[in-house]
Amino acid sequence: MIIKSLLDNDFYKFTMLQGYWELGYDKVIAEYKLVDRNETTYTKEQYVKIKREIENLENLRFTNKEIDFLFQTGVFKKEFCEHLKSFSLPVKEVMEMKFNKGKIVVRFKGELSKVSMFEIPVMAIISEVTCADQEGASLIRGGLELDDKISKVMPKGSNWPDHTFKLVDFGTRRRYSRFWQEEVVFFLKNNPIFVGTSNVLLSMKINKKPVGTMAHEWFQVHQGFYNIEDSQVKALENWDKVYPNGVLGVALTDIFDMDTFSKDFKKEDIFSKVFPSLRHDSGDPMEWAKKAMELFLQTSNTLDDKTLVFSDGLTLDSALEIQNKLKDSLGNLLINVVFGIGTKLTNNVGVKAPNIVIKNVMTNDKPTAKISDEPGKSICEDQEYIESVKDKMAHW
Repeated sequence: MIIKSLLDNDFYKFTMLQGYWELGYDKVIAEYKLVDRNETTYTKEQYVKIKREIENLENLRFTNKEIDFLFQTGVFKKEFCEHLKSFSLPVKEVMEMKFNKGKIVVRFKGELSKVSMFEIPVMAIISEVTCADQEGASLIRGGLELDDKISKVMPKGSNWPDHTFKLVDFGTRRRYSRFWQEEVVFFLKNNPIFVGTSNVLLSMKINKKPVGTMAHEWFQVHQGFYNIEDSQVKALENWDKVYPNGVLGVALTDIFDMDTFSKDFKKEDIFSKVFPSLRHDSGDPMEWAKKAMELFLQTSNTLDDKTLVFSDGLTLDSALEIQNKLKDSLGNLLINVVFGIGTKLTNNVGVKAPNIVIKNVMTNDKPTAKISDEPGKSICEDQEYIESVKDKMAHW
């Protein structure tokens, strides 16, 4: 089995899951679909392997040790953790999977609390199956490259804690393999630049608190319950209800675009207090950083205790370039920065990594949309709805 634990998933899936549970959204019907941006051609053998591995997910349950670890993060309520003891992934009940002329269709439709949790493990399965069939993979080369790249951001003899580069592993979904992600995380675990990993199982193994807050999905789901022009504000308000006082105060800014987010962020004074961090996931990172810092100055009059999180297709080299551009003439950072690196960290062994996502496309019988600061990342199945969203954005 590729996925051997329900904890082999990103932390924000669990934080959002508790959010749905607390808000009473957990049993609402939602739909998710696989999008392959590379238009990959799969073999019939790969399809069979992927399908079998996904079906194996139905047999998994949380262990008491895993539930205890979630509770010990301090983020989850005891009642929610008790609820997880009976949690399972009903593959046969919610999954539609087809193979036609080398293309794979994967969709999940059912209770939100169930279908949401398929996203990361299913992508990890597809990634591992397809990468295993490619020639040229070298774990030795991957390890040497990683060591070389890390030495550039953490030079030998650097005077920690003056060195300010902060790295988070976001690499579960498109990793080369489960084994390789674990090797990478264990290699990094004692390095002072390493903040942690979004993978909850690996966090438990290295005894670090997992990293993560919310995903685009959180905002998309709210489109199923509120008018589109109100949905982003309501999503932020509800996050603060579930996680008050900035406990998980990193807000994602590109469910529509940064300009629209900024307008909504200014509508509630509380947002500047409970969301001291913003996350970039599409568009030009430096243009976004400029807008983000302006937004913080407009709403808080300071950049002190504020953080920018970058997570859009980064390499260690591109992350270091962004960090250097955010320094003043004396070499001091203008604002605290953190870099979440995924595919280029855990799929660096010489094969072509997949470019796949699984996104929410319907919630509560309503279409949902992700517009994004980068057109290639936009997702919506209802053209009339997306045109309506764009029209409203123009007059926000």
